[in-house]
Amino acid sequence: MPRFCTHCGAPQSESASFCQGCGKPLQPQSAAPASAPSAPVKPASSSLLKFVLVAFAVIAILGMISVAGVIYAGYRVKNKVEQSAKDHGINLHDLTSPSNAAARHLDPCSLLTKEEAGQILNTPIIRAESSGEACNYYAKPLSVEEREANVRKAFEEVGKKAPIADSAPSSEKVRESGIGDLARQIVGSANDGSAPLFTITYSQDGKQQIAAMKIAIGAVGGNLASGSLDELRGIGDQALLGPLDSMLVVEKNGAGVTIDLRQLPKAKQLAIAMARRIVPRM
Repeated sequence: MPRFCTHCGAPQSESASFCQGCGKPLQPQSAAPASAPSAPVKPASSSLLKFVLVAFAVIAILGMISVAGVIYAGYRVKNKVEQSAKDHGINLHDLTSPSNAAARHLDPCSLLTKEEAGQILNTPIIRAESSGEACNYYAKPLSVEEREANVRKAFEEVGKKAPIADSAPSSEKVRESGIGDLARQIVGSANDGSAPLFTITYSQDGKQQIAAMKIAIGAVGGNLASGSLDELRGIGDQALLGPLDSMLVVEKNGAGVTIDLRQLPKAKQLAIAMARRIVPRM
């Protein structure tokens, strides 16, 4: 490549040591600077990826633990249900098998008219509405003051009664204490009229309803002997009154009816009166 004097700019030969124009010494020709080796491209930091992978692993482990916990809880419930069914002589397979009974479809509201319900409850029932196999009965809504007064009265009634001394009180003693009525008044106080006062549900397989009641109560530690359930004689083929008189299940000729009593004070008497009207129509 051509050379030039750095002092005068005259062209020079490659072997010259002094400028042929001005005589000044020439600087030795320097080789083209070698390009600096490019620094190796540092791979993108993997710390974020590691964090993501670790976090994912932790979440996966927690998820497996949660799933395992749910499975374990479900396994325990399943065992309790199976044991409860066994204690009551109930075959769970029979409950899940299709019923051989002839299907009978009817309007559940035909089992008890709103006029009959009003007479039994001594409360006007303004409408009865069918919803599938259920009939919902609506009463005239009480004012907030009336609902609060009913709850206060229920509290006062409980206060007048002697406390239950037995460690495993019978359902009759619990009923006499007024605790059940208090619980139902509290539930009813939240009803502004938009929810039904009580509900009747019809089933083509009443044995399933009876069995389901026994299994559910047995699975949570209750039974007929401890007072969680009352067996009512002379009503249908079988009749069971649930804890705190919360519901009545009646089976007759294979069909069944469940009456939801959670908002009705003096529920046992009312349930029996309703059942005596309903059973002949099942």
